[in-house]
Amino acid sequence: MSKKRFIDHQVILDTIEKQFEGLDDNAVLNTSTAAALIGVSSGALRKWRYEGVGPPWRRVSPKPNGRAAYPVSTLKQYLREAALTE
Repeated sequence: MSKKRFIDHQVILDTIEKQFEGLDDNAVLNTSTAAALIGVSSGALRKWRYEGVGPPWRRVSPKPNGRAAYPVSTLKQYLREAALTE
């Protein structure tokens, strides 16, 4: 007999809020900081950008290979949506 997994989404959402405690929603984070915050490697975020998946990001340098930045508000939203789709 297999056990069904129960996921308490409110606990997950509360954990996400705690994870971002003290960060301004309007702040933007570099790739390594964003990766650490959401629990993946910087390489994973770079790969996701290339593949067009993962959290929304924006370029903060005019160069074609300019620096990527992740707004805190969009990282939070990305994690919330991922938690609710499990």
